[in-house]
Amino acid sequence: MAREKKANKGEETRELIIEKAAKLFLKHGFAATTTRQITDSLGMTRGILYNYFTGKEEIFEAVIKQFHPWFQIIPAIKETEGDSITEFVNNARKLLTARWNKHPEYTRLHLIELVEFGGVHLPGLFDQVFNKMVSLLTEKLKGKKGFEHLSISTISRSLLGLFFAYLMSDQFTGIPLPNGLKSGVGAGMGEHGFDYFADIYLQGLLANVSQPAGSQSEKNLKSKGGNKTK
Repeated sequence: MAREKKANKGEETRELIIEKAAKLFLKHGFAATTTRQITDSLGMTRGILYNYFTGKEEIFEAVIKQFHPWFQIIPAIKETEGDSITEFVNNARKLLTARWNKHPEYTRLHLIELVEFGGVHLPGLFDQVFNKMVSLLTEKLKGKKGFEHLSISTISRSLLGLFFAYLMSDQFTGIPLPNGLKSGVGAGMGEHGFDYFADIYLQGLLANVSQPAGSQSEKNLKSKGGNKTK
């Protein structure tokens, strides 16, 4: 029992370090945040901090693994239901934007990673999210009518691309959306703005589910494969 309490105490301390470091990184950036600032804000010595982390970079890695906005996608998809691809994407959008809008400041972690680390952590983060997405959608869409002709890998990558693109353009640029709505770090994601993005995505995805005879996609496939009747 004593060993279990000690382990729990250690987990709590590690979690406190991550949470406090996240606030400091968001406020000052990675380079301008020191381990002394982290420990002083927690009232602990740097010796204690080094019992849990080898240094500031390892703390930052723990922060982005816990708070990077990409990791909100999987919990949202877990909750999503839908009898058609259109309904599924729209429901996922609602759940995901609700999660993102609770902590829009976490989007800055992506910017900090890009600027100060050159995106070195992003391929690993993407792989984690993508692999979980494929596994999750394989189970959720199994046997559902209308999804049988869609590649789970393609759906997963397309959904992630949709969410990533909207997150970046909405949170970072503040550019007016095509339907006249504006959005930015302070405003949060406009619901209709995401509808606009999703509609474009769905038109492309659904067009590939059932291509009409003589369509450009069919002609392209035939031209690549050659005409075997000659």
